[in-house]
Order: sequence, then structure tokens, then C-alpha cells
Amino acid sequence: MSGIGRIGFLQGFNEVRSSLLSSQSSYIRSSLQLNSGEKILELGDDPKAVKQITELGNRINEAEEQSGVKGNVESLIEISERTISDIKNLVDQVKTDALFASNTTVNAKDREAFGEVLDSTAETIFRLANSQLNGQYIFSGKQSDKQTIKFDPNNIFNNNQFLEGELDSGPRQIYGMQSSVGLETIFNSTPGPAVVSSSAAITIPITLGGDIRLVVNDGNGNTIDTGDINIPGGTTPIANVIAIINGAANTAGLNGTIVQENPPASGILEFNTSLITGSTDNEAASITISNGTTVNQPSVLDDLNIIAQKQKGTSQNLQNTLEQLQQAYFANDVERVRSLMVDVDANLERLIGKQTLAGNLLNDFKDSRTADEDQVTSLKLKRSALQDMPIAEAIVEANQSKLVMDTLLRNATTIVNASIFNFVNF
Repeated sequence: MSGIGRIGFLQGFNEVRSSLLSSQSSYIRSSLQLNSGEKILELGDDPKAVKQITELGNRINEAEEQSGVKGNVESLIEISERTISDIKNLVDQVKTDALFASNTTVNAKDREAFGEVLDSTAETIFRLANSQLNGQYIFSGKQSDKQTIKFDPNNIFNNNQFLEGELDSGPRQIYGMQSSVGLETIFNSTPGPAVVSSSAAITIPITLGGDIRLVVNDGNGNTIDTGDINIPGGTTPIANVIAIINGAANTAGLNGTIVQENPPASGILEFNTSLITGSTDNEAASITISNGTTVNQPSVLDDLNIIAQKQKGTSQNLQNTLEQLQQAYFANDVERVRSLMVDVDANLERLIGKQTLAGNLLNDFKDSRTADEDQVTSLKLKRSALQDMPIAEAIVEANQSKLVMDTLLRNATTIVNASIFNFVNF
């Protein structure tokens, strides 16, 4: 029995030792691979995973590039918005000064001082229009290597040139979105005829023997007086009344025509400013219809005052407005200062519109950049999940190897103890 016991003990011992060594080897291998970062499942073993990871990497790089570019554009638009705000504040000050200078109590010397101030203000506005970021002129569209405004600081309104509108100009585009704000309507707008309406309707029929008189201040210090214009009474159509007024006005030296507003039944007269100024520029002027006399009763046209309104037309651009305002200051022309106020207001509205555009663009790029960043995060998580799968498998295998080895150790202890007990007994 003793020989048989010894043989049985040795066989059991060898089996346990083999199992322990095998399990220990497996555990050590898994642990080393796990600690060294070596993946049990190599990427090369799964071409589909390699392709997916590569595609995700390319998409991440593209989204990160877009996000970075849009971040730079945000900085550009933020600077554009602040610069436009600065220009608007300066034009606001120009308006305040013009309001003060249009008062008849202001003397010529004071208006000349306003002209000198305006010279400095205009230079500041032009310099702001040439603002740069990273060597690029932010308001020059695609031609960002060129100055937006060319001017001579020694003669601020001499040979100014606005470059927007030349070949290959216009707002820059980034990923299908407008990425810059231009000042084309601020410095390059073309004036057109404005339309002004009377403040009251004409009653038809006009009383027999009624006379009206047009006294026109053309905005340049010139006064044109048509004298009394006789308007036939009875049921004279409004079209005939307009024709008579036009004829008398042109005879007196005014150019253009008065037109009839639709619907004709209203009897309201509209005035094209070319009637007042002789040009299609938006020269401000006032029309006074006065001195009307009638046989039976006062004419409804008596003392009707009509002031030219430019809201229905296109006012002068900022550059021309500032130049002419300065000339009016030095010429001590109060009426001219007043007439240019409409152009100043119109340019303020344009600047507010540009500032709003910049704000909307800024919000668009912020939203788009945030979406890009969210996409990058999502793509990285997907790529990480693919890349970490082999590591997860390595952890599982290592844990399984250790569990098997621990179990075998416990079993081996029991077997060895039993074998030794048997061996001693036998």
C-alpha cells in the first residue's frame, strides 16, 4: 500500500503543479499585457474597426478645424461690431453738434469751430473703417489686403476712395456662412430722388379764382418764388391743377415735376426733390404754398407748409454727408446744416443695421462652433469605445486567469494535504 500511496501522491502532486503553472503563466501573461498597454485584440486583427477608427479620426480633425476657424471668425466679428459701434457713436455726436449749430443764435465763428471738430471726427471715422485684425482690413470683404478707405489726413475729404464693390470684393464666406461685415452702404451708397408728400389733402373743387404761390428754399441758400399761380375753380380735375403748378414752377426756374399720389381721389400732392434742387441727389428743401387768395372764401391751399422728407428716398452716404456738413459750417449756412440732418439720421440708421447684422453673425458662428465642439466630443467617445474594447477584453481575461489560479491553489492545498495524510498513513 505504501508504494501505491507514494505513486498516487506523486501523480496528484504533478497534476496540481502542472495546472498551477499553466494558470500562473496565463495570469502573468494577461497582467503583463494589461500593464504594458499591449492589447490582446490587435487593431490589425479587425480591419473593420481600423477603418471606423480612421474615419472617426478624420471627422474629428475636420470638426476641430471648423471649430477653430469659427472661433477666429467670432473674434473678427466681435471687433467689427465694436468698431461699427464706435463709428455710430461718433456720428451721434455729429448729429448733436449739427442740432446745436442749426440754431440761429449760433454765430459764424462757432460754426467754423464745429467744422474743425468735424474734420477731426471724419478722420477718426475713416481710420476706424480701416481697422485691421492679423494684418487684414476687416471691412474690405474678400479684398482684405487693401484699405477700405483711402484718404489724405492733410485734406481729409480729398480723393477718398471706398474699395468695396470692386472686382472680387464682398463678404468673406466660411463653411457657407457670411463671415464679415461690409460698409458698402455707409461709404458707397448712391443718392436717389426722395419723395415728399403734403401734410394735408386738397379739396376739390378749388374755389373759383384761387391763387397759390410756391416759395422754395433749395437747401443751398437759394430762394425761388413762383409768384401767384391762378388755379381755375369749379370742377377742375386734380391732374389739371398739378399741370398748372408744374408749368409755373418750371417757368420760375425749378426743375422736375410734381406728381399725383395714388389714389387720385385723395388729392394729395407728392414732390420729387428734383423739382426743388434740379438734381437727383437728396438735397433737402422746404416748400411753402402761401399767399393764396379767393373771391368767395380762403383757399384750402393757403399757408400749407411742406418740408421735404427723405425717408422715401436714398440719402447721401456718410462720406459725402460729412464733407457737405463741414462746408456748410465754414460757409455759415444754417439752412444747409439743417437740410443735412436728414442724411445724418439716415446714416445712423444704416450703422445700426450693420451693427445688428454683426450681432446676428456673431450669434450664428457661436451656435455653429458649439455644435462643432459637441460633435467632436461625441466622435471622440465613439473612437475611444472602439479603441478600448481590446483593453476591456484584456482585463476580463486577466481576472479570469487569476480566478482560475486562486481556485486551483485552494484545491491544490486540499489535494496535497490529503495526499500527504495518505502517504503518512501508508
